Amino acid sequence: MFTWRLVLALDTSMRHVTGFISHWDDGTSLQRIKASDKSPDVNKAMIENLLKEAVMRFERGPGAHTTKLWASDIVDAGFNEENVRSIIKLLHFKFEKFPTFAQLIELVRPRYFGEPEKIDELTDLSNRCYAKLKDKFLLIANQEVLDKMVLAYFKSVQINANHMPAKLKEQCVLNDWLRTYFSSQPEKIIEQGKISNQKFIDGDREYFLHQLRNFAKDNNL
Repeated sequence: MFTWRLVLALDTSMRHVTGFISHWDDGTSLQRIKASDKSPDVNKAMIENLLKEAVMRFERGPGAHTTKLWASDIVDAGFNEENVRSIIKLLHFKFEKFPTFAQLIELVRPRYFGEPEKIDELTDLSNRCYAKLKDKFLLIANQEVLDKMVLAYFKSVQINANHMPAKLKEQCVLNDWLRTYFSSQPEKIIEQGKISNQKFIDGDREYFLHQLRNFAKDNNL
C-alpha cells in the first residue's frame, strides 16, 4: 500500500507546464463546434490572449499588434474562441516555427466544419492504455489512494489542472507510473512527473510514446 507522508511533503518551484498533459485530451470528436455566445469583442480579446500564449512556446512569433489583428480577422471570418482554443495546444507539436495566419486558419477550419482529422498517436495510446493501467493500479491500491495520488502529483509537479477532466488527471499519473516501471513508491511517480515536464520543454515526443507503445503491444490494446 502506498504511504503518503513523503508525497504530501514534497514541494517544488517548477514552472507551470500543461502542454504534455493537455495534448492527451480526447481529440476524436468530429462534431461541429457550436457558435459561442460571447460577443465579437470578447471573442477577439480571448483569441488574442490565446495567440500570445502560443507565441511564448516558440523562439519567435508575431508581436502584440499582429496578434490583435489576427484575432480580429479570425472573428470576422466567422470563427470563435472555442474554435481557436481547440488547435492552440497543437501548434508547438505541428510546427517548428510559429505558423502563418493561413496555416492557423487551415487548422481551425476542420474543427469548425467537422472535417475528419487524424487521431494523434499520443492521444490514441493514452486512451487505449488507460483502463488497463488503472486496473493494474487498483490491484495494489484503491480509488481513494489513486485520488490522493492525483492530488499529490498535481500539487508537487505544479501543473495547472483546474479545468482538466478527472480522466485526464488520472492518465497523467498512470502514464508516469508506467514510466517508473510500476513503482510502489508514490514519490517516484512525482519525480517522474518532473522528468516529464522537462521532456516536454525539451520537445522529446518519443519519451511520451515509447513505453505506452510497448504497454499497448504487450497487452494487445
